[in-house]
Amino acid sequence: MVGKYKVITLCGSTRFKDQFLEAQKRLTLEGNIVISVGLFGHSGDDEVWTEGTKAMLDDMHKRKIDMADEIYVINVGGYIGESTRSEIEYAKKNGRSVNYLELTSNMATQQYPCENCKFRAHYDKNSKSVLGRFWRWHINFCPGFKAYFTNQDEETKAALREKYSFHKYQD
Repeated sequence: MVGKYKVITLCGSTRFKDQFLEAQKRLTLEGNIVISVGLFGHSGDDEVWTEGTKAMLDDMHKRKIDMADEIYVINVGGYIGESTRSEIEYAKKNGRSVNYLELTSNMATQQYPCENCKFRAHYDKNSKSVLGRFWRWHINFCPGFKAYFTNQDEETKAALREKYSFHKYQD
């Protein structure tokens, strides 16, 4: 967040230039700071394909993800290419929420390691155990738990907050 504004980085194939521009406009009007791609290589910006430029732009986009609270994937028709898949994995690994233009059925059932964490099970069994206390301390800064938590519905978040006395990532 910057002030009261959530920061969102757009990801997806640059062949969907119109959808990028529509999402950027909509998300901005909803009160978000939106970071997008600099060039649309698959939509006519041929500079992308010069020596070393694509690699530089891919690395710069990961830095844009670093600046964001979440990413918003432009996945028209469910399409997610190799670069976008890499960005999604990077965002999740670094605790960023991931939202999609089009939610497909397999995304709705995504599982996170936190759901079946053995340390979490120790906490659930005995919150005073060493492993349980370690897990509870750990979730305060774990990027994986942040991704897990922020991708839950509001009812699940409320239940997790109450069960684990967890008060981070509140909107």
